[in-house]
Amino acid sequence: MKLAYTIFTLLVLASKLLGQPISEGSSQQDSHPAASSESPRQEIDPNTGVDDVIAILLQVGVDVITLEKTISALQLTKDSIPLLQSQTRATTNSLDTLIAQTLLLGYLEPIESTQATASAVILKPTYTHLLEVISEQRPTICAMQYCK
Repeated sequence: MKLAYTIFTLLVLASKLLGQPISEGSSQQDSHPAASSESPRQEIDPNTGVDDVIAILLQVGVDVITLEKTISALQLTKDSIPLLQSQTRATTNSLDTLIAQTLLLGYLEPIESTQATASAVILKPTYTHLLEVISEQRPTICAMQYCK
């Protein structure tokens, strides 16, 4: 099962990393309609177990990669901020869904906990790189008065 999730993760990440930068024409809604900023969070089924948690965790990873690619590829202007806000909302919605699903599980068996942890560890470099990209762009974002 762990191998299947690892292969799935690599396929998803590779497909997201190849190709053109994310733009208005190829937005988050194209690859994950449930993550659009206008849609509510995904429906939560308390009977699905850890498999849904891992799937949502991987979707969060895809959302983070999409956001990171967009920040890296775009020349930040006031016109590009709405796209970034939309992708950030999609990531936040996926995280909210992940938290809700995890809270429904309550307790994980040791094997399930290991599976979820392994999936999270795979994504650590992705989150680290996103934070580095954001910190590099911070002066530009603050110059446009979007810092808080």
